[in-house]
Amino acid sequence: MTQGENAGAQRPLRLAILQRVCTPYRRDLMLKMAAHEQFQVRVFVGDDLPRSKVRNAKDFKDLDVVHHKAWFMPFKRSYLVYHHGLLRSLRAYQPDVILCEGESHVLGYLKALLYRALGRKVGLIYWTQGGVPGAHRNPGKLRRLWITNMQRRFDRMVVYSSFGKSFSEKHGINGDKITVAVNVGDTERFAARADQLSPDKSAARQRIKLPNRFTVLYVGQLDPDKKPDLLLEVAARPEMSDVNFVFAGDGQMLAGLRTRAGDLPNVFLPGRINDGLDDYYRAANVLAAPGQAGIVFSEAMAFGLPLLVGQSDGTEFDLVEQDASGKRITPITADAFGEVLADLAANPEKAAQWGQRGSDMIRGKFSQLSMAATIVAAVRAVAQSVQPQGRVPATLSDQAHES
Repeated sequence: MTQGENAGAQRPLRLAILQRVCTPYRRDLMLKMAAHEQFQVRVFVGDDLPRSKVRNAKDFKDLDVVHHKAWFMPFKRSYLVYHHGLLRSLRAYQPDVILCEGESHVLGYLKALLYRALGRKVGLIYWTQGGVPGAHRNPGKLRRLWITNMQRRFDRMVVYSSFGKSFSEKHGINGDKITVAVNVGDTERFAARADQLSPDKSAARQRIKLPNRFTVLYVGQLDPDKKPDLLLEVAARPEMSDVNFVFAGDGQMLAGLRTRAGDLPNVFLPGRINDGLDDYYRAANVLAAPGQAGIVFSEAMAFGLPLLVGQSDGTEFDLVEQDASGKRITPITADAFGEVLADLAANPEKAAQWGQRGSDMIRGKFSQLSMAATIVAAVRAVAQSVQPQGRVPATLSDQAHES
């Protein structure tokens, strides 16, 4: 083998990640992926979505990011996003595998398919929730047929949860081609922050001016699909008068919830917490999420909080071990949530045990490092299937020959 061929054979596996935008927690995940040996990651993103909280990280640190001018075409309640010059950028990079954001980036994954159709030997991975609990929250039949047809054109799927895998299998995707990488935030960063904070809940409550008693925490937008009003209904019950209910977030329901809460002394609506959220996590005994949620689960678990959830993004089927790290509550009613919260308030040691189990899970099997390693393994497997062992990619052979 010539020196040029040897250099070509040793070059890192090139992964291209196509995203509408690269949010802070995605940036953290991709940095962990890029840290793997003989692995190169380049992320292709566009402009921030208009009138949306879906935005690029302000600082990409050491992440290799290519920014494309985005054109936005309104479609239903969102946008079709076109990244100008994406095919040209892919040709320049010559990836071995493309990992593409799924349903929310239709034009992106169509460009990935087009790139391969133009004769490029590249592996394709479709990255998606797979499906979420609640029939009304998933695509209708015609759109589902389109999605399934597109997914079958990819070599592998990476889904957010075991629920997402089961959902995809029910709609005709081969389970052997699905990798579950449970979607979490930067668990290492939150765990480190939790460890640096005093374990004294009383002191944390004093810092944020809460009465020193059992505390239920809600974190996230105050929007109808997250059902914060259900928790407010629980808080207003006489038997809950000695339990704090803290709603950390803003949104379209904030003013109405403040009006409904009136003079209830156990309800606190501080709005969005930009700094000091750690104290709220430390002050709480449990995180409650009756409606849609996701990344907040792993953050709360890093601080040792058990989870009480209704229907979220599907990750609750992995992160919530029933009656061990929390509880998935059905039916999703004030009565059902009130019953569980009353039990935990009367038995705070049970809440602490559940929280410890969740903390152990998020620092081990469901850490972001583990999530990154799972995706990297899937990428390597797809690359191997496209380029059999011992065969140097054609582009590298050509380069070596020319040198």
